[in-house]
Amino acid sequence: MKRATRPIIISFIAALSLFILGSAEMCAQSPFPMRYLDEVGHLDTNFDDRKSVDVGLARVFPHEDNLRFEGKDRDGKPWRVLVEKPGIMGFTDVWTADFDHNGTSDLLIAPFMPQNGRCAFRIGIVVLLFDKAGRPNAWGIDTQMPNWDQTERPYKPALILYPNRDRRAQFAAVHCEYAADRPGLATDWTITGVYEARDGRVVSIKKNNINIGPYVRAVQEAYPHDRYAVWAPVQPKDWPEAHPQPVFVDD
Repeated sequence: MKRATRPIIISFIAALSLFILGSAEMCAQSPFPMRYLDEVGHLDTNFDDRKSVDVGLARVFPHEDNLRFEGKDRDGKPWRVLVEKPGIMGFTDVWTADFDHNGTSDLLIAPFMPQNGRCAFRIGIVVLLFDKAGRPNAWGIDTQMPNWDQTERPYKPALILYPNRDRRAQFAAVHCEYAADRPGLATDWTITGVYEARDGRVVSIKKNNINIGPYVRAVQEAYPHDRYAVWAPVQPKDWPEAHPQPVFVDD
């Protein structure tokens, strides 16, 4: 090899390394791929005369003030999950993806009821993670719906990131409240958690010594960053764990 070509090769390797590192960071900010299934929030009403709907992994029924998702595992054992139904002006969208990358499809249930004023897009999503036996674990995450200027449905219910090489979904939770110490339309925004779907669980990644920078940038790009909105410093040590939801089993 000619000596003159070595600096060129070394420069190429350095550039390639920077590209790979940059791509890994970009990956952390990419949206997680999901497939939209259906809107189920108005079953058996004047807006939707269906008595139930099949979303593949479950059948959905109206159940008093809730929606009942029910199905059977691979051994034929029934299960049920109740999700609170929003008012008539709201909607409940259902999405699917393999969020925890275990080879089994999962469900994301997003009941949404619009509110008045600022901070009007609060939503509590429910993630149903299925194990290889077809048993679901349900997890709830409270957040604000991103990109609130979306004009076409289905709306993306939460900021769900395509994180890294393990291909597991990461959910960014965001809180908004009126600013008490500033007049006008001011709002205070906080990142209240980043959670990863892992082995049938939704777990906080606050203890994984992550580089929080790409997540902060992704969140602030997806949510308001105008002169009225102020973001609090990120405090991963204060992030709570995701809360499990009850799954009813018919023995």
